[in-house]
Amino acid sequence: MKKYLLVFLCVVLMLQGISVKAESKTKVSISSTSYNEQTGTWDFTIQSNSNKKIYYTYSNEHLDKKCKYVYDGDKISVQASLINTTYTTLKLFIFEKDKMIKMYYRINNIANNVYAKDLLSLCYDIVDTNDSDYIKAKKLYTWIGENKLYKFEGNKNNVYNALYGKYCACSGFARLYVDMCKLVGLKAEYASEYIVDYKYTEWHAWVHLYLDGNIYLVDPTWSGVCFNNEVNYSHFCNNSVVNYVVTEKYDLSSKNIYEQ
Repeated sequence: MKKYLLVFLCVVLMLQGISVKAESKTKVSISSTSYNEQTGTWDFTIQSNSNKKIYYTYSNEHLDKKCKYVYDGDKISVQASLINTTYTTLKLFIFEKDKMIKMYYRINNIANNVYAKDLLSLCYDIVDTNDSDYIKAKKLYTWIGENKLYKFEGNKNNVYNALYGKYCACSGFARLYVDMCKLVGLKAEYASEYIVDYKYTEWHAWVHLYLDGNIYLVDPTWSGVCFNNEVNYSHFCNNSVVNYVVTEKYDLSSKNIYEQ
């Protein structure tokens, strides 16, 4: 009796334009994710139980004859500097006879989760839970100064390369320091502007760190990354440098404008 009821239900659904198909046994997924500091890309290893071609596109791109493809075990590389804008979604397709198996992945979320997990582990290797906020902030600043070097490399100047690579520039280091502070419970904000620094006008990025009700300038670019990893604290919680480093828009010498 149950068998006849099931057949009847299928007929009704088909008459209503709803197809009833058995779930495909073919699977495709992302098995691992890692940052490649040599190429400045996030690499996604594709896994499938099929030996067929796995076509892929990104975000708003459409599947067509020009689409690239990979096989099980291959990697798809995405420029890290564009993963939060242009290439947020990876769409995978496998064709089987008269049907298409497709899976969509928010690779920006996947990459950022890996980054956050790795950074959190690093931060708590650097600081102790009993450290004061000031000591935590100083230890994080010191770590950047001792382990990173300044070098502008275009599309590698991002927070991912600041963490995983050896080299980066001001904006990457500033964003990394902000993220590190937030993970250990400190309030910090990224700031950037065209500045006047030693008679030169140039674009620069730094950090505003909130401690004890005040805001202090912290500039990781001066931490040691420009001095062969010899740590320099002249730009750590030192607002006396503001007058010649930062424009009036961010004048920290007047703390009243930063009332909390």
